[in-house]
Amino acid sequence: KILNNFENKKILVIGDVYLDEYIYTESQKNSSEAPVPRAVVKSKKQQPGSAGNIAMGFRELEADVKIIGVIGNDESGKILKKKLDEKGINTDFLVIDNERVTGVFSRILLNGREIKNHVIRIDTENDDKPSEETKNKILFSLKREIPKSDAVFIADYDETNGTGIIDEKIVEEITKISKNKVKTVGISRLNINYLKNLDVVI
Repeated sequence: KILNNFENKKILVIGDVYLDEYIYTESQKNSSEAPVPRAVVKSKKQQPGSAGNIAMGFRELEADVKIIGVIGNDESGKILKKKLDEKGINTDFLVIDNERVTGVFSRILLNGREIKNHVIRIDTENDDKPSEETKNKILFSLKREIPKSDAVFIADYDETNGTGIIDEKIVEEITKISKNKVKTVGISRLNINYLKNLDVVI
């Protein structure tokens, strides 16, 4: 019954959007250069991750979903935006920042003679905080879109403690704009104290 209540609800997701990438490889022998498996790529799968995955989940419940986040002007950003668009998620409020890269979590999975496992995860991340210009664009979108929403979901997936888009000021603005009229929900790995005044914290 709870899940059915999301149909046609207006959900605004704001947070760190990453591209999840799974690289499936096979190995039948070791490399000639070092005592490690020689892995041959057999297939790849790419899908929206982090805040993008949250948005995808709400869309599966037939909610009307908009996403606010930041991507780079790069191939990974184009793939991520296309994947979200294909699911019917409104990406008009994704900021394309020429000074940033699109975050990517690449997982190498190996299927060999004696091994079958997730070997390593390779992350592509940003070293610096978003620029003031980018933050202002995010704030402008929040002020415009929160009053039109039934709920706001804050997805803080910053892996490096400081380079993501969710900070204390953003959360304060969201709670102020919501004014107890729009439900606020949040998830955070490193900064859960930012979310203390939300309606629900996961």
